[in-house]
Amino acid sequence: MRKIALIFSEAALELVPKEIVSNPMFAEEGRKRHKKPGEILLDSNKHNLPMRSLGNPDRRGRPDILHFSLLAAMETLANKAGLLQQISVHTLDGTLLEISREARLPRIYNRFCGIMEQVLAGGENQFIKMTGPIPFKDVLSGVMPKLRGKEHAAPIFFNESGTRFSLKNFSSLVGKELVRKTDAPLVFILGCFPHGEFSPAIRKFLLESGAAEVKFGDDALPVWTLVSMAINSYELEAGL
Repeated sequence: MRKIALIFSEAALELVPKEIVSNPMFAEEGRKRHKKPGEILLDSNKHNLPMRSLGNPDRRGRPDILHFSLLAAMETLANKAGLLQQISVHTLDGTLLEISREARLPRIYNRFCGIMEQVLAGGENQFIKMTGPIPFKDVLSGVMPKLRGKEHAAPIFFNESGTRFSLKNFSSLVGKELVRKTDAPLVFILGCFPHGEFSPAIRKFLLESGAAEVKFGDDALPVWTLVSMAINSYELEAGL
């Protein structure tokens, strides 16, 4: 049976950037937490004022989105059955995090932030591998290597400009993908940012790659909800 892979794209996850690291707010937080200002995770809930001078501030500083989404993915029947093959996180600045399906991520947000700070600062973690910066196309090719078999295996990505699917129709789409003759995983790609759509360059690349662009309903749904809906549809079609 084809396994699944998740790619969280343009994730709003980064350490405090050099453009604002000299702000006294970060020095004070660093003293309290025994960290250098540049080793602190950017978080718009705390750092809203200095972030206003950054480019694209409304798409940055939301590690909580990734936290919720990873928990939603890893606490599933598919993962417990060993069918979640790969989890990749590609950040806005091009950093790639490959997270083992066996990782035990903390449910407490502050502890999650501490782990991400350690990894992004270059620290070792047996369940999270950091590389990059690399372009998105290389992330996708790493998840979907040269395909074996005659049938094309297209990824599915969720975007507000996508074709509207009911859950029933989406499950049928997933079911058709599961019977394709290929060793490549079924790839779900989710934008891990707070507002808007995929950047035009990534959306164009995905559409040219034959990816299916999907949305549910008329209103934008949180990423963690989309993760749950996608994996639950897979579980249903896989008979779990």
